[in-house]
Amino acid sequence: SVEMPTGETDALLLNADMRRLQQVLNNGVSNALKFTDAGGHVAVRARVRPHEQDGWVHVHLTVTDTGIGLGADELQLLCQGDAFAQVGRG
Repeated sequence: SVEMPTGETDALLLNADMRRLQQVLNNGVSNALKFTDAGGHVAVRARVRPHEQDGWVHVHLTVTDTGIGLGADELQLLCQGDAFAQVGRG
């Protein structure tokens, strides 16, 4: 479990596959830093939304940067299947 602050005093207990979550965040942040030039920006954001149908809250994590980015075909490869794939520039 991971605790993520959702406000000034609130905390959220996250129920997730911790290995997968660490891998996704590590890869996303590492790639953003690797391909963003000096003076560029990298941001990691978490958005928490209640999900009324199942009583859970959903956490949406994003890594954004000002780097060179991936093409549409590369993004499509990353979103296919359950396994991680390496695409792009290395």
